Amino acid sequence: MTTPTPAARPLILVSCGARKGPQPAPAADLYTGSYIVMCLRAARALADDADIRILSARHGLVELAQVIEPYDTRITDTGAITAEWLCYQAAAAGLLGRPVTVLAGAAYTRLVRRVWPHAHAPLEGLPGIGAHRRRLAEIITSAAR
Repeated sequence: MTTPTPAARPLILVSCGARKGPQPAPAADLYTGSYIVMCLRAARALADDADIRILSARHGLVELAQVIEPYDTRITDTGAITAEWLCYQAAAAGLLGRPVTVLAGAAYTRLVRRVWPHAHAPLEGLPGIGAHRRRLAEIITSAAR
């Protein structure tokens, strides 16, 4: 667990999604569900691609350009990414001191907070997918100004 370094650029974490394309693809293109597509749009409104990672239930932190194969692992499955492995990946990539914003549901946010306790979670506590989508739309619109 870390405290963010004030001068560090924010790291945006987006949850993965169940709907995926049929063949290996860059992570930014693999996930096809409308929710993750909207989360990724919001992430890109907040940061450059170099400062965005998809939090894959199978692979952990994935850069947007990283090619991965479709898989069927949920965050709650045995064998899914753990906080310990996520912390190891973040440390190896030099990401632990970065301030973090997580655009994800509750299970992913809980996992992220085990590594980055101070992570900003603008979707946290919102009552359902409709409220998540409205908040994501606000993020996209606000950043466009």
